[in-house]
Amino acid sequence: MVLPGQYTGIFSMSNLVIMILRGLVGSCPNCGKAGIFKGLYALHKECPNCHTPFERMVGDFTGAAYVNVVATSAIVVLVSMVLVATTEIPLAVLLLAGIPIIVILATILHKPIKGVWVAILVYIDQMERENSA
Repeated sequence: MVLPGQYTGIFSMSNLVIMILRGLVGSCPNCGKAGIFKGLYALHKECPNCHTPFERMVGDFTGAAYVNVVATSAIVVLVSMVLVATTEIPLAVLLLAGIPIIVILATILHKPIKGVWVAILVYIDQMERENSA
């Protein structure tokens, strides 16, 4: 039974979750069959399988960079706070060790975060196209 105001079309919350999970693992958010990355960091302009465009306009991925910086910083700060509170490691040592850890962690998180960002952009783009039709 569909409740009043309940949307059951292609843009349901479960579809968004599926698209985000596909992006998280680097697959096309739309079809899930092809990879979104070509090489280490470069992104395909569109899906090689279903031809869904991944970039709507220049600068779309600035948000992914911000999310990466925030996630990396939050993880490093939380771990540092726990280490300062529970160990005798000097703060200067933690700060020096934190620099390469930040670089490594940001590099590791880059693809999953960018993949999720692509999934959100594809979802929004498809919603806008359906609403304008």
